[in-house]
Amino acid sequence: MEPEGFFGWIGSWLNNLKYPDTIRPLNSGEHSKFIEKLDAIPIDRLFAELTKCYQQGNTVLHIVAKAGQSQALNDLVKRLPVKEECLEALKKRNFKGLSPLHIAVEKGDMYTVQALVDGVPKRSNVAFELLKQKTVSEGYTALHLASANGNFKFIEYILTSKYLTFQQLDELVHTCDDRQQHQDIWQQRLRLETYLKLDTNP
Repeated sequence: MEPEGFFGWIGSWLNNLKYPDTIRPLNSGEHSKFIEKLDAIPIDRLFAELTKCYQQGNTVLHIVAKAGQSQALNDLVKRLPVKEECLEALKKRNFKGLSPLHIAVEKGDMYTVQALVDGVPKRSNVAFELLKQKTVSEGYTALHLASANGNFKFIEYILTSKYLTFQQLDELVHTCDDRQQHQDIWQQRLRLETYLKLDTNP
């Protein structure tokens, strides 16, 4: 099964979704048509299509995240207004046990990471649930993956995120219980602790 049937109205941009490295960004005219078509689709149908699995268990969100198409990804996520549906779509794992966020972090693509997290504005619980989800094989959260890949910008972005409460932030940091392997998370957390006014002990 391929995603072209549902997304054929986007045109040639998504005709090669199974080859994400070949996807080019939408130009301004195509993006306008993309938004127009998205707005015309009932939410229940869009949700059903975004949670459908294709090759390797990837959903459209996985594929677009892998392709680094941050604006389109943000547009899709913003159109899932119900918390439970938004979480189900965003937390869906592929056959490798990775969510769309895990894929974006592994790529080191900050624009795509921000598109996913910023796509759920004013819903800190959704962002928190998304960020604390672990991969299946290593049991890594997005912070773990960022640490393992030396993605310090992502670590700082999360530690200063406006979408998380101090309590949620502290819980995320404490999921990285291997201090030696993920020392950079702890070091950055300690440097930011005074700024964030976190009254906790690492």
